[in-house]
Amino acid sequence: MKSWSSGSRNTLQMQATALMEAKRRGMNPAAIRRQRHQAKVQQTEVKQTAVKIPLIDLELRGAGKRLYDTIEPEMMLSGPAECMAGETLILDPITGMETPIAELAHRGKPITVLTLDGPRHADSPFLKGVAPLFRVRVEGGKSFLATRRHRVLTTQGWTFVGDLDPGDCVPPVFSAGHRVLDVTYERTDAFYDMTVPDGAHYFAQGFWHHNTGKTFSSLVKLHNLAATYPRSQWLVLRDTQQSVYSTVVKSFEGKILPMMGGQGISKYGGNKPEWFDYANGARIWIGGLDNVAKILSGEFDGIYVNQAEETTLNDWESLTTRVTGRAGNVPYPHIWGDCNPGASTHWIIKRRDEGKLRFLESRHEDNPRLYGPDGTITNEGIRTLATLDRLSGVRLQRLRFGRWVAAEGVIYEGLDRNVHIIKPLEMPKTWRRFRSIDLGFVNPTVCQWWAMDEDGRMFCYREIYKSQTLMRDHADEINRLTAGVPLNVWRDLSAESKRERVKDGEKIEATVCDHDASDRATLQDGGIYTIAAEKDVKTGIEAVQARLKRQADGRPRLFYFDNCLVEPDQLLIDQGLPYSTVQEYDSYIWQKASDGKAAKEEPTKLNDHGMDTTRYATKYGDKRKFKYG
Repeated sequence: MKSWSSGSRNTLQMQATALMEAKRRGMNPAAIRRQRHQAKVQQTEVKQTAVKIPLIDLELRGAGKRLYDTIEPEMMLSGPAECMAGETLILDPITGMETPIAELAHRGKPITVLTLDGPRHADSPFLKGVAPLFRVRVEGGKSFLATRRHRVLTTQGWTFVGDLDPGDCVPPVFSAGHRVLDVTYERTDAFYDMTVPDGAHYFAQGFWHHNTGKTFSSLVKLHNLAATYPRSQWLVLRDTQQSVYSTVVKSFEGKILPMMGGQGISKYGGNKPEWFDYANGARIWIGGLDNVAKILSGEFDGIYVNQAEETTLNDWESLTTRVTGRAGNVPYPHIWGDCNPGASTHWIIKRRDEGKLRFLESRHEDNPRLYGPDGTITNEGIRTLATLDRLSGVRLQRLRFGRWVAAEGVIYEGLDRNVHIIKPLEMPKTWRRFRSIDLGFVNPTVCQWWAMDEDGRMFCYREIYKSQTLMRDHADEINRLTAGVPLNVWRDLSAESKRERVKDGEKIEATVCDHDASDRATLQDGGIYTIAAEKDVKTGIEAVQARLKRQADGRPRLFYFDNCLVEPDQLLIDQGLPYSTVQEYDSYIWQKASDGKAAKEEPTKLNDHGMDTTRYATKYGDKRKFKYG
């Protein structure tokens, strides 16, 4: 005898009721069901429209305010990130110990900080960039060092370091406060930041510090739009989905949601949410350009791209096709991003110059402390700009004038992200395939997989770029990826089965490797036999430069797939360091000669692990003409 679930019985009852009503009204039963469904949808929409989700009412200034007020189809908020010098001491309220923020960033672990609400957990501090640092001295001998746009708590509220005046009162801990004596430029150096999810501020070097910026302005805009327009659909993303979790999502959950007190917002997906639902039916989707197929299948009322300088023109233009107005829930669909200044040849600048992108820059003239309402410079403005005017080169152009200029002495000026970074393509089995490896542990180990077509074009189609990992674990992962076996399957295979899978996998003709004997021996124990890379730097750079140039057919001879990175290294992301070879190109520069100009003889040995690996591969690819088998 067949049994029926309660759901099945309810369905039959509904169908029977619809049939009886249809006979009574002389209508088709299916039409009756459609009417009921539409009525239910309308009731839901009325309820959602009636929901009032609180807006965030903050005073945004300068470019942040213009971003909030502007409704043009494409917008970009440009400006440097700001925070504190590496030697700044962070207080642990549990142990009472003070540790330099640079050392905490190196450890790469979450910490405990003191906030006005007591001890709170904070994410690992990270290196954020290089900028002019200013010493703030107060009565009693205390001082701290930070960027101009870093904010500290005064008796007048949160104030930018660059806006502090002598006599302003800065409260240390819970006492009445000390008066500022002066704010002076000290040096240009690395600076660090951290995120305090439950508080957005912390105690350091005897003062209260805040941690907000361009991302915060964009998230305020994103939230208020979602709260204002019922059923609206929004997308926030970055170059990879993993990186958006560690930055934007962390800021959204740590800064925006606490302001709402949890009212009317829920998330789906646990620690790595896929979206945030609003009680009015709006939804904020979370995405990454490494999963672009999922993104391009939807229609959105607006898209926010974090760290847009990391994306390509093709990425941006593809995203614009998703905000055409077909979603239909807002009066002005649009896409916007935030970014840090880069080279003048960047696609963002070209699109601005073509009139397709509204470009919003933080300028000194926006600051009422530096310029009066009539445009007259103030005494504070004279002192501040005189300090910035003493900078030189790219720092002067970016920090004083806010211009997008290339770093001095960039080695690979021929790299064009719109040409050399491409979507994956089908690679015939007849193409040569080889690997190149640069060894490391504290610094990342980089392993690149290369394919070469019949015309000698090289394609980097896969890359491991990972720090703090033992070489035997790298060997196992290299074998797994070469074999093409999912991780959950690989883990259960015996050593013999793994060897058989590798044998049946990609045909790798050679693995060229850095020269460390111990690590090469470990790779060999794992079944990866290597040959020593040609490490002559000068000829290697020349070989890469030659391949970056367009040839007679209009195409260069070196490419990277835009999805070649296997997995972002969260430790590197948290430290603000490159986590792929492509990210190294803009900062790979020549050492300076005694006159301060690029000597063009030796590269600066900093964050060049992918550059070395590409050089090894290029020298091998140029020299070895045979094919596998």
